Amino acid sequence: MAVTVFTDGFITIGGTNLSSRCTSITVDDGYADVDLKAFSNTAENAGIGLRKQSIKATFLQDFAASSTHATLQAALGVSTAVLVRPTSAVNSATNPQWTASLMLTDYNPVGAKVGDKYEVSVEFKTQGSTLTYS
Repeated sequence: MAVTVFTDGFITIGGTNLSSRCTSITVDDGYADVDLKAFSNTAENAGIGLRKQSIKATFLQDFAASSTHATLQAALGVSTAVLVRPTSAVNSATNPQWTASLMLTDYNPVGAKVGDKYEVSVEFKTQGSTLTYS
């Protein structure tokens, strides 16, 4: 697969496609670090803890019905289906997708300076289950 420029990202939240309002998507996939050092260690001793995954996105704020604000406000504090793909094309070996029921725990609908692009950044976190990659 060729190196590409990220111009066609795809994201749905609770079944609502917000791709046309999204300016940034990050899928974080990893593990929590566990500090295992003891007095006998002569260097750091890191262990692997629980899975630590999330989907972060930045959206252009829009207060119209079924757009950014309505979708994010509805997702706040409840389990919400989130789906991300590198492009809007169907899921395939060269266009994988990440899905999960995730929780939005923090949402700041208003926050911009005069003349700035009106954006909101959010992080959807796992709730005891992991992201599904296909």
